Parts: sequence; structure tokens; C-alpha cells
Amino acid sequence: MATHQDSYSQQRSSGGLRSFSGDLQYCFDFLVYALAAAILAHLIWSAIFMVNRPFVGAYWRYYDGQVLAITSGSQAEGLIRSTDRVLSVNGVATSEALYLRGIEVGDTVSLAIERGGQQVALTLAASKAPVSATVQDLPPIVTATFFWAAGLLVYAFSRAYRQRLVFFLFYGLLALALSSGATSALAGDWNLLIYRFAGIWGGGAGIISQLYLLQPNMSQRRFRSASALTLGIPLLLTFAIIAAFRLDSPDLSSAAALAFHTWVAVSLLLIALIPVLAYYRTDSVKTRQQIRFLVFGVIISVAPILFFSVIGYWLPAFDAVYIPAHYTLFLLVLLPIVTGYAALRHKLL
Repeated sequence: MATHQDSYSQQRSSGGLRSFSGDLQYCFDFLVYALAAAILAHLIWSAIFMVNRPFVGAYWRYYDGQVLAITSGSQAEGLIRSTDRVLSVNGVATSEALYLRGIEVGDTVSLAIERGGQQVALTLAASKAPVSATVQDLPPIVTATFFWAAGLLVYAFSRAYRQRLVFFLFYGLLALALSSGATSALAGDWNLLIYRFAGIWGGGAGIISQLYLLQPNMSQRRFRSASALTLGIPLLLTFAIIAAFRLDSPDLSSAAALAFHTWVAVSLLLIALIPVLAYYRTDSVKTRQQIRFLVFGVIISVAPILFFSVIGYWLPAFDAVYIPAHYTLFLLVLLPIVTGYAALRHKLL
């Protein structure tokens, strides 16, 4: 989410749309709305998938198989212990099988479990998830829907063409990353690829959207160089992920996954730091107003998650305030609501 000084705004409002012919502009808008429709279709599919997903009554970490939770009253209760570590699922290592990827309701699930230094074999039946488990799985998808709606509304009603496009791509790809990430441990490899591509390009779009805050104090050359670098890294990562998938190399896949998570972490850090830098470097009242709205949205949506779910979970002294993350994640919907409202109501884009 970003704005310019008046000279930049006038340049875009007068020449941004006119730089395209009418037919080409309609064609480009059609492609953007087609992408929005595709993202919405994935959100709907993800919600339906999570409602009907397979369930065995236990959850474990994907990378080492350590059991995290056992649902009370499920078939796993009494069979799986909290100290167990899942080694494989239907003969596939946990790091590759993730949770129950490729397994459908009614299938038999064979687990190899490490317990007290010994290996134990268990057989469970994959059933439909209970309502309580489904409610815990839906917050990322509900949040993604709000991000998608905010991005689409700003694109539809804003007059600053380039900025509204970047804003839509940032929020739209973030929505796609949330929905595909919520189902990546259960759905096929194609969904995992969507998750990684959305995370890579969404991070790039987010950085560029924040670079617009600095543009009034940057030369056009520096701005274009920074934007080109920001887009170049996702492009290289995309080729690396495709190559790892096509070659089916475990080492290359691990390297690509590490690069993906590193880029996402760096993107989030830059998205958070650039507005702070812009606030102290700009003299634009409009830009500072926009940054205040952004900070306010982050405080009311992210801060409660950190306090009640993260700190409450890791620090025993805060056990009394602990709220599971699948409930506090709903607060993230406030971020697109606040930023989208600010962009439209106060014409920040």
C-alpha cells in the first residue's frame, strides 16, 4: 500500500491510464479480474477441501514428526502419545508425506512411530474431520478472503493505476498463499507449488508496494533498479523450484525450500522496515497519514496474536492469557479492512 507526492499522483492520474490504448487497457483489466476470479475459485476449493479433509485425530510436525496434539475422543487417543514421533505415513517419510497428503476419507493410514527408542506400527482409518477440527482449520482461508476482497476493491475503485495494480497483486497473492498454505500438507504437489509461487511473488509485490512510499525521495533510476532487483529474485526462485520439481532431486528440493523460506522472511522484514524509513524521510502529509493507518492496522491485528498466542504459548508466566492461534488468526482480517478503508476513503491510492 503506497502513495506519492502530488506531482507523482498527477502524473499517474493524467498519463497512467492514457499510456495504454483503450482496447489494451480493457484486455489488461480482463486479465487482472481473471486472476482475481482464479484466486476466489481456489479460496472456495480450499474451504470445501478443509471441510471434507481426512482426519486421524493427531497432529505432528512435518519436518521431524514430533506429535503436537491429540484430539480428545478420537481414535488416536490411547494409541498415540504426546511423546511419540511419527517416522513415516504409509511408508513415506514424514518430511515428504507432511500430514496426510494424497490420503482420502476412508483410506487406511499406516504410521511408523518412534516410542521410547523403539519403533511401533499403528494402523488408523482416515475419517472426516469433526466440526471442532474444521473450525480450527478455516481461519487462514477466512482471512485470505478478506485480503482478496480488499485488493480487488482497491483495484476497482482507485485511480492510481500502477499502485493499485501492485496493491492488488500483493493482497491477492497473499490470499492465495494463505489458502494454499492451509491445504499444502494435505493436497497434492500442485497445491504446494501454488503456495510457494504465491509466497515468492507476493513478497516481491509487497516490497514494491512499500517502495512507492520512498519514491518521492528516490531518483527514478534507483526506484527502477530496486524494483527490478525485487522482481529478479522471485524469478530466479521460480526457476529453481520448477527445476527441483522436474528433476525430483531431494537435495535440490531442500535447497529450493530453504531459499523460499529465506526470501519470505526477508520480504516480511523489508515490508515492515520500509514504512518506518519512509515516515522519517518524507515531508508528505498524505504519505505519513497512510503509514499511520498501516501501523494501526498491524497493531490491532498482529499484536494480539503475538501476545495471546505466541508469548502465551512459549512463556509459562503468561499461561493465563494463552489463546490458541487458530482463534486469534481471525484478527488478521482487521489488517485488510483498515488498509483497504484508508486507501479508498482517504484516497491514499
